[in-house]
Amino acid sequence: MDQAVGYSPVHHHLDHLGATWGAVAGRRIAAQVGNPAHKDTVAICDLSALPKVGVKGDRAESWLADQHIDVPTAVFGFNRLPDDGFIVRAGTTEFFIEAGSTGQAIEQLGAPEDGAFRLHRDDATFLLTGERVHDAMLQTCSVDLAAEPDTQVIYSRVAGVNAAICPQTIDARRVYRLWIDYASADYLWEQFVQIITELGGGVVGADCFYPTLTVCD
Repeated sequence: MDQAVGYSPVHHHLDHLGATWGAVAGRRIAAQVGNPAHKDTVAICDLSALPKVGVKGDRAESWLADQHIDVPTAVFGFNRLPDDGFIVRAGTTEFFIEAGSTGQAIEQLGAPEDGAFRLHRDDATFLLTGERVHDAMLQTCSVDLAAEPDTQVIYSRVAGVNAAICPQTIDARRVYRLWIDYASADYLWEQFVQIITELGGGVVGADCFYPTLTVCD
């Protein structure tokens, strides 16, 4: 797994916390770290290792439909994928896909046809959860996310960083998935960890949400 080190911009923080590492499509992910009970209070989890790809072009939508992808109809709308991944319509002819822990949503895509092409994406992914998640978000984001519908991605600045915020439900609880530029992720992670710790929570591992992860060490 040594070649997979570095897929997460916050790998060094997780390693310092003594993370037990797992694998997602050949990439390292912190499967176990911190106190799992924090996810009920307030917690942050790094999911940056999940595979991602962009698809753009006049025929992007039809090509994705041919790949049996349930394409969102509204701009900024998103759908869940069978492997527990996501597809977001980022524009009229542009889409963002994040695979689940198996990577199948991207691995199974065929070669793009004329009028559709793939874009490299290396966004960091953070998941925030817990009863006090809105307290943490209100300290960093001017949008009252609790009042927003859970049907579309919200684009906003979070602690001064541009982020795409995807509301979702896990175990009947509203949580937030954030996609952030790789270069800004380390700073935002540090801001969130400080806030979440003050709220009585902490960092948790990916197996809190993807229990079938392969543990490597």
